[in-house]
Amino acid sequence: MNKQLKRIRTFLGVIWHDILARKPRGIAIAVCAVLAVVQISIITLNAVNSRGPVVGLRLDGQVINPFGGDYQRYIHQVTAKKGDTAVTIKASNYTTTITPRQLGAGVDETQLHQTLLRQGRTGNILQQLFEQDAAALGFINISSHLQPPDKRLTTAFIALLDSKIDTRPGNAYFEFINQKVSVHDDTDGIALNSNQAIESISKILADDHPATTLSLPIAKSQATVTTPMLASVLPQVQAIAQQPLTITAGSGSTTLSQQQLVGLVVPKVTQNPKDPKKPTVQISFDTAKLNAIVDGVVAPAVVAPQPTIVNRGKVVRPGTSGLQPQDDHPITSVMSALLQRQTGSAAPTTVQVPMVKVDPPTVPAAAVPTPAPQPSTGTRGTGTVYLTFDDGPGQYTEQVLDILKKYNVHATFYLIGRNVQSYPQSVARIVKEGHTVGNHSFTHRDLSTLSAAEVLTELTSTQQAIKQASGVAPVHFRPPYGAQNQTVKNQAASLGLSDDMWSVDPRDWSQPGSSAITQRVLSQTGAGSVVLLHVLHQQTVDSLPAIIEGIRAKGYTLQ
Repeated sequence: MNKQLKRIRTFLGVIWHDILARKPRGIAIAVCAVLAVVQISIITLNAVNSRGPVVGLRLDGQVINPFGGDYQRYIHQVTAKKGDTAVTIKASNYTTTITPRQLGAGVDETQLHQTLLRQGRTGNILQQLFEQDAAALGFINISSHLQPPDKRLTTAFIALLDSKIDTRPGNAYFEFINQKVSVHDDTDGIALNSNQAIESISKILADDHPATTLSLPIAKSQATVTTPMLASVLPQVQAIAQQPLTITAGSGSTTLSQQQLVGLVVPKVTQNPKDPKKPTVQISFDTAKLNAIVDGVVAPAVVAPQPTIVNRGKVVRPGTSGLQPQDDHPITSVMSALLQRQTGSAAPTTVQVPMVKVDPPTVPAAAVPTPAPQPSTGTRGTGTVYLTFDDGPGQYTEQVLDILKKYNVHATFYLIGRNVQSYPQSVARIVKEGHTVGNHSFTHRDLSTLSAAEVLTELTSTQQAIKQASGVAPVHFRPPYGAQNQTVKNQAASLGLSDDMWSVDPRDWSQPGSSAITQRVLSQTGAGSVVLLHVLHQQTVDSLPAIIEGIRAKGYTLQ
């Protein structure tokens, strides 16, 4: 502004010099008189209109009329237009518009009004005269300036834009297509560079003549598992899935297709301490998925041994042997086969899960409750019958729950701890639908043959597994095979667990057929009967509707 005023003073000085030096004195005097009148008029007008800007002053290139009586509205219109001028914002393939006012950026009209009033009215008399003359000649223009946008509003706006364009990077993965294992390429993700975006918006709004379009900076994010990483271990995956793999347990079996084998592979990325920019990849397996597959083969092959009942040294009822996995982790043999394929040391096509025979425990006759007295033929009974299900959860548990829900019946499920870990969702559903959960040991061993410490481990491990899966800690306990002694009773009591047995045993675990299971239950059931069923075979599931309907037809209620 000072440079501009200096140029104006120089210009006016030249004019006065020319008039006085080159023109006849009469004309010069006349011109001087006219100029004096104009000068006095300007001073007078500006003095009279002290509440408005000096004559000829411009705002954003437009002359302000100080005598209109409403120049403040004009100022408001000029500044409002500046605050409401939309700016087109582009972020990747998304476009939107925003005004400075929407981001909290506007013109301080009070400060601008004060600036306009001070122009030509500050400094000594000569400075005031020169500035007023310059304004009258149209040489002084005041520009309105936008205040910085509100950072909170701008940050929220950037976050909204980011949600529109934010794309997570896609990791590379193995796929089996056209009978071939290949790597599906990774994809980069994109997101706004928030700090740079806020800076760009603030900068464009600070300009007197802001641009109408702004492209915001985009940041790319790389996948954590990239195509080159997986390409380095592709031969190993190809070896794993070179042919289907059959898993057998007892008389049951399942075959994993090449596509299923590829689906079990999980790339594990580890950082290289020597070169963080070059992480390494190792092959691991989805153990949860593999456990479910193996359990689907092993569970039907498991046979619970039935105890030998002895009364005064005599065998009242001979027991039967059972069958169970050799160890608590049947997945181990399958993992071994997969690792053999991966390393190329061997290419097994079949895996046999080791099963071992379980000898039947011997139980005194007093440990087996006597079935409740039966009502006379043709007489409708009264009282409650209790359904219980042992050895779950397993692949048939969900079907059992569906039937119980359909008939509005509640039951007690005595659960095996290691099965709970494989089917936690079924345990959660059991509790959610109002059924009771009970402890049935962790591995379904004959607890009467174990030490106190071993019994306690079996029970506490199961308590923890059920609590973790459902949020409920059981207060009921049923010993496997009904086999118990004082040690078992003491350890159960120390955990606050009840000692639950049964009175009706249709031996459904031996798969006598659904009709036989139904007939055995209905023929033995009376008031207060506790029915022992298992979630081991489809035959039990198929017999359940007829059992429920038959019990109700006899006049009994179900819990």
